[in-house]
Amino acid sequence: MSAPPDAQKKTRSSLLARLKDWRDNDSWQTFFDTYWSLIYGTAIKSGLTPPEAEDVVQETVFTVVKRINEFHYDRAKGTFRGWLGKIIRSRIADQFRKRLPVKPPSVRPSSDTSRTSTTRRIPDPVPVNFYTVYDLAWREHLREKALELLKEEGSSIAFPATIEQVHDDMEQVANRLADAKADEITVGIEEDIVAALEE
Repeated sequence: MSAPPDAQKKTRSSLLARLKDWRDNDSWQTFFDTYWSLIYGTAIKSGLTPPEAEDVVQETVFTVVKRINEFHYDRAKGTFRGWLGKIIRSRIADQFRKRLPVKPPSVRPSSDTSRTSTTRRIPDPVPVNFYTVYDLAWREHLREKALELLKEEGSSIAFPATIEQVHDDMEQVANRLADAKADEITVGIEEDIVAALEE
């Protein structure tokens, strides 16, 4: 049987507290086992290859190890999910930057101020819809973790068919959301709703 929601929140917070000790191998293994598929899935859905996505997992975990002491769990200031998402986005951007051809810098100064600056012409290496991709990957991650718990507790006769139907329905909704065009306000509202549901 799974722990009640309050106990799950405490466990999550206590895991974050235990991660402050980089020598706590059990906690770091729990962190990795819990989040590697989310990180990998987000990287793949952002357009990276499997080897690039594996690098993102490794570099994200390394960054979390280095920066976990900077994170203070306070939902009013931001969630762990948001903090982790920023790190994942940066590591994905790093992988896309590695793909860009290296060109020698132009030595020709220009007095033409009507031109777009070089830095403004460089495209963002992460797809514009990163947070949509991350949200979908996060939901898939939560669904998979919930299904694991339900399988541990569920009926071995009727449960597999129900799980498969729920999985198909959720995949259909995720595909519709991925195809939808949403402006910043809609995305903000959706994030607020998801955050409220997670509480």
